Amino acid sequence: MLFSPQRFFDELPPDGPLGAPILYFLICSVITAVINVLASLTFLTVPTGISVASGSLDTGLLLRVLAIVLFAVNKL
Repeated sequence: MLFSPQRFFDELPPDGPLGAPILYFLICSVITAVINVLASLTFLTVPTGISVASGSLDTGLLLRVLAIVLFAVNKL
C-alpha cells in the first residue's frame, strides 16, 4: 500500500468501502507528523544544547518554550 499506492488505488472498486483509503490517509498523516516533529526538534537541538551548556538560559524557561513550539507544530 505504501510502496505502490497507484496499484493499490487502481485495485479498489469505485463504489467500495472507504476503510482502506482512510487507513492509507491515516498512515501517511502519522508518518508526516512524526517527520515534522523530528525536523523541528533537530533545528532546536543546537541552540538548546548551547544554552544549557553555557547556562545562559533558565532550563525551566527553555523547556516551556520547547513545549510551546512542539504544541504549535503539532497543530499545523
